[in-house]
Amino acid sequence: MLTVSQDFKDACLNYPVRTELDICVYGAGENNANLHIYNSSIVSESMIIEQSVCDEPDIKFGGAIASSFEIDVFGVPDLTGKSITVTITQSVAIPLYPGTAYPGEGIYPGGKVLSESFKVFTGRVFSCKLDKNHITRKLVAYDDLYWIGGVNCAEWYGTIFPALPHNQTISIEGFRTTLESHYNIIDEYPNDALPGDNILTEKAEGKITVAELYRCLCEMNAAFCFLNGDGKLEYHTISTNNEIPDTIRKPGTENYGFNYSDCSYEEYERTVSGMYHRAKNGFVNWFGYEDPSSPKMYFLEDNALLDAYGTYTSWDHELGVEDDGVQRWRKIEKLLYFEPYRPYTLTTPCRLWVQLCDKITFDVHTYEVNNGVITMSSNPKTISSYVFSRRIKGIQAMTDELSASAVNVLLTEKDYEEG
Repeated sequence: MLTVSQDFKDACLNYPVRTELDICVYGAGENNANLHIYNSSIVSESMIIEQSVCDEPDIKFGGAIASSFEIDVFGVPDLTGKSITVTITQSVAIPLYPGTAYPGEGIYPGGKVLSESFKVFTGRVFSCKLDKNHITRKLVAYDDLYWIGGVNCAEWYGTIFPALPHNQTISIEGFRTTLESHYNIIDEYPNDALPGDNILTEKAEGKITVAELYRCLCEMNAAFCFLNGDGKLEYHTISTNNEIPDTIRKPGTENYGFNYSDCSYEEYERTVSGMYHRAKNGFVNWFGYEDPSSPKMYFLEDNALLDAYGTYTSWDHELGVEDDGVQRWRKIEKLLYFEPYRPYTLTTPCRLWVQLCDKITFDVHTYEVNNGVITMSSNPKTISSYVFSRRIKGIQAMTDELSASAVNVLLTEKDYEEG
């Protein structure tokens, strides 16, 4: 979660917010200067940003999913192929007296103005086509995970495992730092370690893409990765996410303004109580509090790094091969255990300080039936979850659709047969 003052958060939820965009297009101006596109050249409310670390129906560690940026502009040339950075500055006026109307741009008599700037996207323009009116252009851009994610890196991959007998290994930490260096990916927190950095891996065979390698190394660490708004790579391990969640309240909102709308959530919670991996060579590895066949186990499938024989044996060594599955789980539960979360979707006024993988909580009304009469309970229910996907839409009326998906793994066979 990005750091902003509590005063700014409170003001954003209680007073109108003015949003200014600055789309910096590198080398697109005269004499290769940078071109800046501001609100005056942007079609009102046309911006859409989509981000995700998990777009599967159920939880899937890994991430490495490209983010997209879309907006309608006019008075600009075709910018296809150009690199861009999008910065949003939000300003909110706190009036001197409660109830004072928002007076307009630049006029805040007797009040206080709070502002924060956020880099929300860095990437390259995929297309910038003229609309049918031949006046506006629809600019579509993707971050670097789109452009390099599909690259077959098998040739590079082979160079870090020279002359390969089975004793040629590299640590996961060395592997990911080499990967980042080769593809010019900047790690936002280079000094932060992943739980499985000491595990050794051997070369996996066959074609493999950059995005798939990132997904594999994150999945074996029960982590996600994505490119932030500054274009830098972030790894997030849910189990080590100890930050205070962003609270999106609805019941009793007199002090919180318009907090959310279009809210839906499931009654069940999703949790993971262990990990099960079957390598392509037939070896099986598992650890956890549950029986390996439990639906609460996380199943690792088609993970090229773990399928390598050396990685499997190193993984066993790190966990303590002499121990049973429960003991191994206890040694590594800080890696895999995370608080149960509820699947949900809600739309809220855009909270740009919230990032992918952040914790959130929100209150919902509950209802009771007494003598055939439905009444609202005086005690709201608090829902806890994570931000696995988001869709930011609009500019001055900016909204943020947040969500996390999961299936109910505790359904019985009878439940499946009936439903």
